[in-house]
Amino acid sequence: MFTGIDHPTEGEVIVANTAIRHLNEGKMATWRGQTMGIVFQFFQLLPTLSVIENVMIPMDLARRYGLTERYARAMQLLGQVGMADDAHKFPSTLSAGQAQRAAIARALANDPPILVADEPTGNLDTKSANTIFSLFEELVAAGKTILMVTHDDELARRVPRVVTIADGLIVREERHR
Repeated sequence: MFTGIDHPTEGEVIVANTAIRHLNEGKMATWRGQTMGIVFQFFQLLPTLSVIENVMIPMDLARRYGLTERYARAMQLLGQVGMADDAHKFPSTLSAGQAQRAAIARALANDPPILVADEPTGNLDTKSANTIFSLFEELVAAGKTILMVTHDDELARRVPRVVTIADGLIVREERHR
């Protein structure tokens, strides 16, 4: 619901001072492209596009950056997640961990102030998970908001705020640091 993909049956969802429930699909897409990057649990990479094209597509859709700048930005983001050497591969040739890292680069393409990540390290080995989590920590330190869903208690202990939800209800909230 936070991303506007699902809609509440009652109540209101307000994100970045926007009541998203009332946005039509066109306005929602524009708002999402400017405000939010989404890392889906199952990647959602477009199979007929290369990795770099998958990372560039949000920039194309939001009309962010010039063409040359889009390519350079996509390569820089792929470098940050350890995927620059795989930029011209197709999603079907990637491991689950590589696809996850490509999806993270894509979510960061438009430099969104908010990143929503559903199990972003679930398909990664320990070293890659630590690299990605360190990147997330850098993004938060730079002022970005990250809403991350995880079942990994160790990762949850590394963040400043943890909200535990069970059966659709908040059952616990913890603040660290």
